[in-house]
Amino acid sequence: MDSDTGISIAGAGIIGSAIAFQLTRRHRNVTVVDANRPGNGATLASYAWINSRDKSPREYHALNRRSLDMWPRFAQDLKADIGLRWGGEIRWTATDEGARPLHRRAEELRSWGYPVVNVTKAQARAMEPGVVMEPFTSAVYCGIEGHVDTQRVVRSCLNLAQQAGADVITNDSVTAIK
Repeated sequence: MDSDTGISIAGAGIIGSAIAFQLTRRHRNVTVVDANRPGNGATLASYAWINSRDKSPREYHALNRRSLDMWPRFAQDLKADIGLRWGGEIRWTATDEGARPLHRRAEELRSWGYPVVNVTKAQARAMEPGVVMEPFTSAVYCGIEGHVDTQRVVRSCLNLAQQAGADVITNDSVTAIK
């Protein structure tokens, strides 16, 4: 592709803004169009949990697992505090019926190399002292998961893309593609 070829991106959420940022780093001519304000659609509603726990089939899990390793470099490339925080996730159950699928999934994830561990009630309470976990039957924990502030990511990506020459058009819908 010729670097002068214009690339249009419909949507300035976390995905569209990240694509714009990456393309402008490769000296592409980029225009981003968003129907509202950047990051105010699905991105705004997202908790932005960085994980691979509930991703199936295995190939999709593997893709998401690789993305966990990419976030620190991506955050560094953005040269901004994007609210990237690691700390893991704990899940617990209140019934034996709930414990069975929790442990089945944890076992499957471990067989795929995903570091999910069983934790005791005392360990779970120590990890989350402010959370009432009653009744409690079992819990699992994965320490490699985290989250990000999607609005900060969008702003950082678009700011850097614009500094590199991208055009960002807001409050204008894409209605057709030629």
